[in-house]
Amino acid sequence: MREDFRAMRKELREGFKEQGRRMREEIEELRRELGDQEKRWREEREEMKKQKEKVEERLKRLEEKIEERKEEKKEEVRNGKEKVKERMKELERRLERKEKEERRRNIVIRGLEVRKRGRREEAEKLLKEIGAKIKAIEVKRIGGDAEKGREMVLIKLENEKQKWEVMEKKKSLRGRKKRIMEDLTWEERRVNWKLREIARREQREGKGAWIKAGRIG
Repeated sequence: MREDFRAMRKELREGFKEQGRRMREEIEELRRELGDQEKRWREEREEMKKQKEKVEERLKRLEEKIEERKEEKKEEVRNGKEKVKERMKELERRLERKEKEERRRNIVIRGLEVRKRGRREEAEKLLKEIGAKIKAIEVKRIGGDAEKGREMVLIKLENEKQKWEVMEKKKSLRGRKKRIMEDLTWEERRVNWKLREIARREQREGKGAWIKAGRIG
């Protein structure tokens, strides 16, 4: 009886150790993912900052010209400022729409093993494994741990229909280190991270919560 009890205790300890090891690996993997995404966000924010600075510089020059004529044509000045502000708002909206449009047919693969085959070949092999019949227009590395042979890869597809085919069939990757995600804008990812935090908090409180299409259900 005692021997059975000792064997059970030993088995439980080993089980706890294995579970702890897996949790540490998952945490480390999440940290790497966060690091890659933060780097990409910084680059995107820097690019948006440069575009905004150009617009602001142009606005400044326009405002200076407007001020020079202020005394002569006050009404014209007021109308001009309103038009400039509206144009700037419209430009920001156009930039956001353009960014979303460019990303609409893209997917991101995280944890892709890139070895002898090459990046494109490994990406197409993975998509074929999940049963997605698509054609990659462009495949490029955007992050990951190159030394360990795992990369985060951006794939541009022919159309949005192919993207949703991949997103539907990515379920077969559950339990594997590879993940397929949408290529979201920085603002969309920021919102998703906030939603995940809310969902995790609600799950800890015993409430059922999940995220779908940018909403908590």
